Formats: sequence, structure tokens, C-alpha cells
Amino acid sequence: VYAGLELSVSTICRAMHKLGFTRKRLHRLALECDQTRAMRFYIDVTTHHAPSQLLFLDETSKDWRAMNRSYGFALRGQKPRSSNGIFLRGERISTLGAFDMNGFIDWYSVTGTFKHGDFLDGVQAAVLPHITPFPGPRSVVILDNASIHKRDEFSAAVRARGGMVLWLPPYCWHLNPIEEAFGAVRQWLMRNKHMATQLGGTQQFLNAAFDSVTPDTARSCFHHCGY
Repeated sequence: VYAGLELSVSTICRAMHKLGFTRKRLHRLALECDQTRAMRFYIDVTTHHAPSQLLFLDETSKDWRAMNRSYGFALRGQKPRSSNGIFLRGERISTLGAFDMNGFIDWYSVTGTFKHGDFLDGVQAAVLPHITPFPGPRSVVILDNASIHKRDEFSAAVRARGGMVLWLPPYCWHLNPIEEAFGAVRQWLMRNKHMATQLGGTQQFLNAAFDSVTPDTARSCFHHCGY
């Protein structure tokens, strides 16, 4: 009831739609995130660096269950069901991705989870070859402050290429567009799981998923993070 009028949910939804509001997946922020610190980081990056200079890094892990859909359609009062779900975990692959405004420029995968040595190997193989001296393209490397990232060898290797490293404030994944790009990779895996056995193995299937992220999608990820 509003101002003496009783409004139905559908009426409110139609009014919101006419005003330009659409239903979207919730963008969750961690309670532990220091918003003041996050804003200072964001202002510093956007003031001093162009989007083309930014190269974002992070890891993601996938097993066969990543191809399962989470949503479906069913009649009201009934649950949507799927007969082709994957319940066995299978081989788990962790991937370090290097992401700029044109998409995933490279990635490096290991079986299991990343350790310090795996991260440094991945940086050597998939990150350093793409870094240019500052202020060139991909000269500012941005990643979170996970313990495996904060190695002197990593920072020194980036500086040796003429680049620089910026650490995201804690719990600020909303400032890293690669997180949204990882979501696009998972969506591709779910849509195309019938191709899993056609591409010769898990790694080949993941390669196709990372390749599927287009420059338009990448720029949308940057835009959603404010870059």
C-alpha cells in the first residue's frame, strides 16, 4: 500500500521496467571491504592510468561440475530438473589468467591448486611476455594480495620488463574485471558442455572457453568495474 493505493507486485515491476530498471544478478560486496581504501585505489588508478595500460591477473579453478546449469524453467509450484547433470568432480584444473581490455591474452593451467612455484611459472609463461615498459599497453599489472602473489621474485620480474605492480585492497574483487570475465568463461562451459569430449580433453575445452571472451565482453567487464 502506497499513499492509500494498493499496488500489486506486477504493477510495480512494470513501472520499474518503464523507468529502465532490469532484473540483474546481485553484485555482492564483502563486509570486510574498506570502502574508503577501495575508493582511494580506484581514484588513483583511473586518474593516473589509461585502461589500455592495465593488465589484471587472478586464478580460477574448474572441474567437470562447472558445466552444470544452476537455473532452469518449470511450471509454477514445480522444480526444474535436469537429466544430464554432472555429479563426479573429475580432474580439477586451476588457471592463472592475464586479462586486458581485449580479453584473455594468455593463461597458464596446472592440475590441482596453485602454489607459490606454480604462480611464478605461470607469470613467466603467460604474463611477462605481454608486459611492455611503462607507460605502454599492459604496463600496469593489478592483482589481489593473496600470499602466493606477494613474492619479491614476481615484482622484480615485472619491474625488469619496465612494468609496475599494483595490489588491490583486501576484499575488493569488484575492482578486478577478470572476476566477471571468469563468469563468462563458466557460462560458455555450461552452454557448450556437449563439446567437452570433442576437443580432446579438459585443457583443450578450457582453452576454447577462454578464447570465447571477445573484446566487446572484455570492455564490458572493464566498464562494469568503472575503468
